[in-house]
Amino acid sequence: MRSNRIILFDLDGTLTVNGVKGAVEACCQHLAERLSFPYDRVREIWREVSRETWTNGRKDFDSETSLWTLILEGTLSRLDAIDELDTESLVQTLIQKRQDLSVPYPETHDVLTRLARDYRLGVVTNGYSSLQHDKIEKAGLSRFFAGVWVSKSVGIEKPHTQIFEVAIQFFGCEPCEAVFVGDTPEADIAGAQAAGLNPVWINRDDLSPPDSVPISVEIRSLTELPGLLGKEENLD
Repeated sequence: MRSNRIILFDLDGTLTVNGVKGAVEACCQHLAERLSFPYDRVREIWREVSRETWTNGRKDFDSETSLWTLILEGTLSRLDAIDELDTESLVQTLIQKRQDLSVPYPETHDVLTRLARDYRLGVVTNGYSSLQHDKIEKAGLSRFFAGVWVSKSVGIEKPHTQIFEVAIQFFGCEPCEAVFVGDTPEADIAGAQAAGLNPVWINRDDLSPPDSVPISVEIRSLTELPGLLGKEENLD
């Protein structure tokens, strides 16, 4: 790996807190209270609409506003409440909440600053382009990365090997010469392994790995990464 020195990262749960989850939960709680529906019912309908939005063939959205507007209106429609709330105001509140929560982990900036001295860095993330790029920019992380690959703009998502291959081709290295750091075993670790990269599982919550995904390298915090990379035999 020394000849190319490439490190690729997942975004949510790896470099930044996953603010979408908290923002959506807060929005669903508000809907449940205002419309007198059980929270669990509202949350499940939101999940259904989100899944359909992701898989309906639409590749991407021009803005985060258009994404959340479609999901919110779909949820309200199924609750038969499309005309009862101010959708525009709710979307802006959701976006602000998501931005407030999508902060980098305390160690992210320091670790990336240290790694950027010796490695070329990039991000491979599942999601919508406008949303993921906004997270990176607002977190002050853009300056660290030579490239960012978002599944909806690439046209394929992790764990498919193609999205990793696109990034590897950009850097002009062999897959075995790159490291991928991610928090989701099924998408990040299994995908990176299948593409021939050296995966590192960041397991912040000390979870048990799934039986279906072999874990060879595991860390609890990004602060462990520079030392790990300094002993490259640990990644073989």
